[in-house]
Amino acid sequence: LAAQKAYELGYRRPGLTVREPFGVAHDRRYEAGFATACAHLPDMRPVVPLFTPEVPDGPTLIRWVRRYRPDVIVDAEERHDCDLLRAAGWRVPEDIGVLSLCAPSPAGPFGGCMQDGHTVGSAGVDYLVAMIERNETGVPAVPTTLSAGVTWNPGATLARGSEGAATGR
Repeated sequence: LAAQKAYELGYRRPGLTVREPFGVAHDRRYEAGFATACAHLPDMRPVVPLFTPEVPDGPTLIRWVRRYRPDVIVDAEERHDCDLLRAAGWRVPEDIGVLSLCAPSPAGPFGGCMQDGHTVGSAGVDYLVAMIERNETGVPAVPTTLSAGVTWNPGATLARGSEGAATGR
């Protein structure tokens, strides 16, 4: 959904940012899904992703933006990119968009995908109840991943009809 919505808004050079522990914990599904979605969109040319061991600091993020010139940052987890970009002189969303894969709320300022935590939580409880009913204890031998559909929040961090060009400050 993120790649498709970015494309519909006119972005063509998305840049994914991921903390390594987050990527590993999610079996690289965010990265794989985003790369696959971009591959199916005409003229979508994602830039080299930014992988960091911790939340990227200002200099790291700005160096990456200047080098690869994404027109929209697709953030897998953190939501402080806007502050770092603004502190360095970028205007969000006029100069560069920021799209969150984990937008916190429908009324919030962050454009992006809102995960359905309620449904995932319910499925997790159902899974635990089923384990208890089967008299199973401990960590399951085979990990199970639960996911649910996402909804889109247009937010204020994405420009409508973007010209798709970072200014290169």
